[in-house]
Amino acid sequence: MSPAPLFQFSLLALGLLSYVALGIVYRIFFHPLSKFPGPRLAAATSWHRGYHYTFGKGQNIQERLEELHERYGTRDFTFSRCENTINEA
Repeated sequence: MSPAPLFQFSLLALGLLSYVALGIVYRIFFHPLSKFPGPRLAAATSWHRGYHYTFGKGQNIQERLEELHERYGTRDFTFSRCENTINEA
């Protein structure tokens, strides 16, 4: 194998990794919803919600939101990267 395809693959992998890393940094520190407290995984990706739906320990989503409101002690918090929840109670 000549070095050219390996070099191109390395550049592509580095570019993809940089894109993902910069996206996560933006979402955690610079996104408009970053000022609200909440799980960092939820702020960075949508995986938090998928993880809860898959391995939720029998909780429905409403119970999970109430638990997170109690944990972070605020009226509103970030539940996923593009979603903020507000506790009306």
